[in-house]
Amino acid sequence: MLYKKQNILFLFFIITCFINQDVYSQNLDYNVSEITIDHILYNNSITAIEQDSLGFLWIGTLRGLFKYDGITSERVNLLDEKYFLRKINAIYRDKNNNIWIALDNIVFLLNKSNLQFSSFDFNSIFKNKTKKAIKIFKISEDDLGNILFFSSFHIIKYNIKSNNFEIFYFEKSFFSINSVLTKDNRIILSF
Repeated sequence: MLYKKQNILFLFFIITCFINQDVYSQNLDYNVSEITIDHILYNNSITAIEQDSLGFLWIGTLRGLFKYDGITSERVNLLDEKYFLRKINAIYRDKNNNIWIALDNIVFLLNKSNLQFSSFDFNSIFKNKTKKAIKIFKISEDDLGNILFFSSFHIIKYNIKSNNFEIFYFEKSFFSINSVLTKDNRIILSF
């Protein structure tokens, strides 16, 4: 019986301590706003988004690439009309503030000085060297600044120093990668 009274007193003490305490939460100062740009979001399908070092938003959709400056937007032509209405799979800003844009087997690199794109067609670069089709869906970067492109069965590495591409083939599909972490020359994938 004494044990029961001690437990009740202890419980009462704990409860009164919490009742008399003021409770505070963190005040998060986020400014959330909706971008309603009819010709960008006419199908409500943004596939990728990235902000460059100048503050522009690069928005990938099922129907092409757009650049948004906070007020107006414009459709961006990636070198040729044949890429105009194609799905953008991934957009990535690297440590050097370069913008990389992936469409299936083609990756575009934005030249910051003249705002022109150069392209890398992996089907041409790796002609007859791949077992399966290349469709880039994620871009990342390793500790050395090399750019990594993820396809369903491939990891393609762009060596920044040698200006060359290397391809690595895997039997297991990477199509369901949620996130990529590169640390100490290792690639950690979450599925």
